[in-house]
Amino acid sequence: MSRRILFAIFGVLAFIIGSSTIALAPAGGKPEPLPSSNFVVEIDGIASASYMSVEGVCGKMEVIEYRDGTDPNRVTLMPGNAHYGPIILRRGLIDNDELWLWYESNLDYPVDKKSMSIVFMDHGHTEKARYNAHGCWPSAYYIEPLDSNPSGVAVEVIVIQTELIERA
Repeated sequence: MSRRILFAIFGVLAFIIGSSTIALAPAGGKPEPLPSSNFVVEIDGIASASYMSVEGVCGKMEVIEYRDGTDPNRVTLMPGNAHYGPIILRRGLIDNDELWLWYESNLDYPVDKKSMSIVFMDHGHTEKARYNAHGCWPSAYYIEPLDSNPSGVAVEVIVIQTELIERA
């Protein structure tokens, strides 16, 4: 193949890949970051509720050091096992005990694993990004410290372990 054809093919592929991952602002301006305050959490079988915060949507990979006997002064790094989360959800304590019951159901086997999604929306509440977590189960549940301040709210926290997080 000629160089022109190869460059054309790579250009089209780059355009397709790039256009599917970057949302441009109106009128072709710079990409606009999504607000951190417009999100929805969806958990299989648990009624939708508003959450105050979500943290731990992350992946980490172990690093394995490999040394070749032919070059004892050089270390090669290789990817190891991937780990995800934990995802921590906070919300005002409401008259719904589904999160507690899910936690409680996992005190004995079998573990009740669910899938969940964290959905990011723009200012118009249109879905713009979604992270799906699979093999999720709660490893901790607690109420944040209570305070006699009349303007405060009781907050429940659930820590969720996950086997995989992927961007949809």
